[in-house]
Amino acid sequence: MPSSPTENSIARAARKTVAAVLRYYLKGEETEYSKRPAVEYFVRGADAVRSAETWPRPACAIVTWHLSAENPAAVTSLQRRMLSAPDASGEEKTSYKLS
Repeated sequence: MPSSPTENSIARAARKTVAAVLRYYLKGEETEYSKRPAVEYFVRGADAVRSAETWPRPACAIVTWHLSAENPAAVTSLQRRMLSAPDASGEEKTSYKLS
């Protein structure tokens, strides 16, 4: 199956980045890699690569999620309520059902 032009351009960009990283770290050459932001990340849905100076970004909220007994078969989606927020006590709880 032939790849799309987008896949080819992504592959070329990845090879170029890897080559710059290797030249920078292994050969000590000054490359475009040293001028890149500290963090680069892909945003699904927006189909875009964004950058930040630190990770996690300051605007991010860190939330602890716990597995829910409502649907123990698989964890695939927050929208399907397969994960739940911690209980009101804030107490960390873990339990397992062995069959």
